[in-house]
Amino acid sequence: ITEDALFNWATIAVNSETKYWIRVTSTSSVTQAPSIKSIRIRPINTYCTTADVYDLLQLKNVLDGTDFTTATVPSKAVVERYIQAAEATIDYRSRKSWRINYVIDEFQEFNLNGFKLDRADPYKIMNLAIWTGNSWETKNPGRGNDYFLVPDTGMVHFARFFILPARFQTYTAPLWRWGAGEFIMPVKISYLSGRSIHGDSREGAFVHEITKKMAAADVLRNSDFGFTTVSGSDRVPMGQKLQMWQVEVDNALDELRGFELF
Repeated sequence: ITEDALFNWATIAVNSETKYWIRVTSTSSVTQAPSIKSIRIRPINTYCTTADVYDLLQLKNVLDGTDFTTATVPSKAVVERYIQAAEATIDYRSRKSWRINYVIDEFQEFNLNGFKLDRADPYKIMNLAIWTGNSWETKNPGRGNDYFLVPDTGMVHFARFFILPARFQTYTAPLWRWGAGEFIMPVKISYLSGRSIHGDSREGAFVHEITKKMAAADVLRNSDFGFTTVSGSDRVPMGQKLQMWQVEVDNALDELRGFELF
C-alpha cells in the first residue's frame, strides 16, 4: 500500500498536536491476520530537529526549556517549516538528498543494456512496468527474474531479454524499428531514493550542521528577540553571526555539490 497525498487522510490529536493516520480495512472477512514487513516513515524534519536549532541559538538561557513549543516565539511549527525550507534548499543546490523521496511513474526509454534513473541514490524499486502495446505489464524484481537495481550506480539492468510488440512501421521506408510511436518511453518505474543522514559517514554530519545554521538564521531574521540573545562583551552580535553562518552555509553547499557523476 502506498499513499502519496494527505488531502483525504483522517487526523487525530497526539499530545495536543494534529497527526495524520490511515486505517487499512478489508472488504471481506479476514481468514488470516496480516503481517507488516516494514514501515518507512518520513518525519517532518530529517536533517535536524527543532531542539537542535534551539540549542544552537542558546535559547535555554533566555526562554528556559530545551525546545520550541506552541507558546514560544517562533513556535515549534514555524521552526519546523524553516527546517523544511533548509532541507529543500540543500537538496536543490547539492543535487543530493538525505531523506526518503518517492518518485512516482518516471518514464524511461527501453534499453537492453539497462538505464540510469533520474534521481540520485535510488535504493528500492517499488514498481516497474513496460508498455506492450495493449497495457502496462508489471515485471518482477530480482536477478533471477526480470530486472535488478544497482544502487551504487543508479542503474536498472534487465535480467531477461524481452520480445516486445514494440515495432513501428515508417511511411518513408519499408522497415521496422524500435522505440517509436506509442513505444516512446515505454518503461514506467516508481522507486525510493535518498541517502540516510545517519548512515552517511562522509556527509551526514556536514548536512546536519548546515541545516541547523540555515534554520537558526531564519529564526533570527524573522523573530524579534530584542537584546535578549545578545548580552555582554563576549557575545557575537546578531548581524555578524548571520553573516558568518551565511558564508559557512554557502561554502558548505558548494563543497557538497563539488563532485557529480553523470
